[in-house]
Amino acid sequence: KISYDVVSFNTGSEVPAEKFLTGMERNVFSVKPVIHLLSGRRFILNAAPGSLKQFLVIGGGPAGVELTANLSRLLRERKDDGKIVLIGGTRLLKGYKDKIRSLVLRSFHTWGIEVIEGAHVKEFGKNRVVLQDERSLEFNAAFLAAGIRPSPIFKESGMPIGEGGELLVDSYLRSR
Repeated sequence: KISYDVVSFNTGSEVPAEKFLTGMERNVFSVKPVIHLLSGRRFILNAAPGSLKQFLVIGGGPAGVELTANLSRLLRERKDDGKIVLIGGTRLLKGYKDKIRSLVLRSFHTWGIEVIEGAHVKEFGKNRVVLQDERSLEFNAAFLAAGIRPSPIFKESGMPIGEGGELLVDSYLRSR
């Protein structure tokens, strides 16, 4: 037990990748915990230029959009011509203003990024994903930015949590 007057939790979050992955995939990286992104970056930087041709980003929320933009920049800096496909679920940036969504789509179009909306991943295979509509997409590297959930530490703590396992706080970010 540790006594405290004030405590702050920075436990991070995670992507529930176990529903798709077997654990054997060495070219699939989740955005959370963030250390996995570093592994993805190293994977790209250690590859011979031009050897990675197809990249997937799964998740059409802010994390997926940010990751896609950063991946595009990394490939441009390497003078790599790999193609990026963002699988945006029901709708890219669902819940955000149409102007923001339009700006992102226009930028992605300019950069040659393909956006697939209205599709979800059904399963991963070796270097490919199968979407729920049975389309199959090949990839050399994939990034998961969908379904982010909080660390299980709060559920295990006995503190009040929400339906998603998040710590419930008031308007001052104090635990309820």
